[in-house]
Amino acid sequence: MLRIALLASVIVLAVGRASAQSLPDLTITALSITSDRTAAPEGEAFHLRIHVHTKQRGAQLSSLVLPDVVNLTILGDEKRTAPAGDGTDYVETLTVAGVSPGEATVSPAYIDARDPSRSDKPFRFSSNRLRFRITAATASGTQSIADAAMHAVRIALGVLIAVIALVTLGFLIVRARSLAGKRKTYVTLPQARPVAKPVDHRPEVRDATLVLASTRTRPAATQVRAALFALAGARHNETLASLLKRIPNEQRALRAALRAAERAAFVDESQLQGAIDDLLDAVRAMVFT
Repeated sequence: MLRIALLASVIVLAVGRASAQSLPDLTITALSITSDRTAAPEGEAFHLRIHVHTKQRGAQLSSLVLPDVVNLTILGDEKRTAPAGDGTDYVETLTVAGVSPGEATVSPAYIDARDPSRSDKPFRFSSNRLRFRITAATASGTQSIADAAMHAVRIALGVLIAVIALVTLGFLIVRARSLAGKRKTYVTLPQARPVAKPVDHRPEVRDATLVLASTRTRPAATQVRAALFALAGARHNETLASLLKRIPNEQRALRAALRAAERAAFVDESQLQGAIDDLLDAVRAMVFT
């Protein structure tokens, strides 16, 4: 009996080693199952996509074990292997359909392989599990009639909303025009500024002339010039040439007095007294009432 037991153990070990040696060398970095639907009517086809990525280039993935399906029937199977930048991509697409209303399940797909990155030890690489809801199929004719009725209701509702919007818009336009006709329009004007009284600069000219006649200095002559410029309505820092352009030629006495004041204010010291005499004569020629 002992010999028979030892012989059986040797046979089992030999079979296990032979099986391990027959496993492909694969480093699996991705193994997943996805679906384009989470629920579907019974009998309606949809797709399961099994994706495997391995680091080995040109790897053969025929050892992939497909998942078991419950309440689903497999209608087709399409396989595609493509090289990737860091290995090989394998995609197997299963076309399935629900058998009856209720829950459908897809068990994990898996591959048994020896992983070179893990000391060539045998591993089982498994994917995720999926669950689906299979609903009862409806008669296509009834569904078409219901869809057509719903479409007609949507169109009618849209037309009704458009008519209501147009009527409301027309009412608002008519009401706005009516209110605009009744409402009086008032224009708000800016607040008027008070009219400033004109300033009479003739007393300033008289006073400055009397001072000049008694002192006969250049500063006194400059004061007479400033009073005459103010009397003529000169702007701030306006020159004599600019001021004379705005004074009519008929005001000869004022124009002559302005010229004499300009000369007395800026003439050389040797000619100052003569310029002051001319300025006094020009001011006396002006008529002040």
